[in-house]
Amino acid sequence: MEKSRSRSFADVVVGEARKEWKGPSFRTQQYAPMWLAKSVVGKLVGVMDYEKLEEEIVKGGMSMIKVRYLGDGLVLVSPAEGEIMEDIVRSNTGWFNNVFDSVRPWSEGSEASHRVVWVRCYGVPLQCWNKDCFTKVIGELSKSATLVSVDALMLSWEVVEYARLKVRLENSGCAKMARKVKINKVMCNILIEEELSGFEGGGTELHPGVVNHPTVCDSCRFAVKLI
Repeated sequence: MEKSRSRSFADVVVGEARKEWKGPSFRTQQYAPMWLAKSVVGKLVGVMDYEKLEEEIVKGGMSMIKVRYLGDGLVLVSPAEGEIMEDIVRSNTGWFNNVFDSVRPWSEGSEASHRVVWVRCYGVPLQCWNKDCFTKVIGELSKSATLVSVDALMLSWEVVEYARLKVRLENSGCAKMARKVKINKVMCNILIEEELSGFEGGGTELHPGVVNHPTVCDSCRFAVKLI
């Protein structure tokens, strides 16, 4: 066995260079408007979603703030003109503690690394419609994808054409998968497509089948399979 030896400065530099990013890279102008620099980023508590947050803003009389959904439970909270964010948080500590797990000043890199979307899952036999099965199916979509919840109409067996699932996955394109999978030794043709939602901050709870129900994003039809 070769004895370990100390690495020279040149060895260290060459080693670090090999780890450098080899993909696309470019520079562009950066500009953070004043309102953005004065904003904070809040992480929603587990039982809170963006729609409920909007209700809490109305009930709490928090008209001095504006919220924008960043994805993955993160919300950009900005002060109204003439307001100071630190003073708002200090004066409404109880409200912020009720809706956010944490609040921190906005900074570069505050963007969400994941997003939560609704998908339609076709091909799973009805007798296998359970959380364990769909958790495993979503796991086939991507190693980093996880099942968040299922649509209420699916739980009540009102819609059986497809299962409507809410999933969390990395920000890397549309959720799209078409694959043959054996479930309980039965070969199944599984198709998963992401829904296009008009609701800021996540999927809607519209009933599947109605005219204004979210439709599948056209770009998803050509998306690369996530692995």
